[in-house]
Amino acid sequence: MKIALKTVRENIGLTQEQVSELTGVPVKTLRNWEQEVRKPSEWTMI
Repeated sequence: MKIALKTVRENIGLTQEQVSELTGVPVKTLRNWEQEVRKPSEWTMI
C-alpha cells in the first residue's frame, strides 16, 4: 500500500514549512512531491 507524503505529514501534525525547515528541502519541492508533479529520488528518501 502506498501512503501519500501529504498524509504522513498531516498525521504527524506538521506544515510544509516545518518539514522544509527540518529536512532542508524547499517548500516548493515538497508541494511538487505531495501533488505528485515530481517524485523524490531514492537517495532523497533515505
